[in-house]
Amino acid sequence: MIIPAPPPPPRPVAPKALTSPQPAFPEALRATGAQGDVGLGGVVRLDGTLIEPVVTKSSRVPEFDQLALDAFRTWTFKPGLDVEGKPMEAPVSARITFSGDTIATMTKKTCAEFVRDHDWFRATWPEPEVKSPLYYSTLGLFTLVAIRKGSGAGLLMVRAFGEGWEKTYKTCRKKPDALYLTILAKAI
Repeated sequence: MIIPAPPPPPRPVAPKALTSPQPAFPEALRATGAQGDVGLGGVVRLDGTLIEPVVTKSSRVPEFDQLALDAFRTWTFKPGLDVEGKPMEAPVSARITFSGDTIATMTKKTCAEFVRDHDWFRATWPEPEVKSPLYYSTLGLFTLVAIRKGSGAGLLMVRAFGEGWEKTYKTCRKKPDALYLTILAKAI
């Protein structure tokens, strides 16, 4: 006779956002190439409103941090539940991203825009090991292309990406009207 395993003990349930209005990306900041993620935290009351909202991770762009915090204050939640299934106050965290880059915009980005974005990111995030969101978005795009090709050449292309990125930056400074993806494809 097989004895069934006992059911797992009940666990608390975290609050869930019901409404989460996102802040607008100011055009003045978009024009500078600014991008960033804002980490947020707070406590959800029994009525689903937020108390004690704070920025837990700065984007390093004060305007983004304030816009994200202001938007976060307006969110409403389904409150968390304790192990007995009763509503309880519980901590919550969220992230709001300010990014102007999508696959559609990346394919149209000129070298002048690429250099502007790269320079802004380097001035804001001077740590040499930190890469911009555009870097990782483009690397992801090139990785998908490499996977679709299914050959060793695609893997070599991904491995050469970092060096190609730096070559692209140097070339783009000289050719502002070119598309940066075209220059990058040639560099790797």
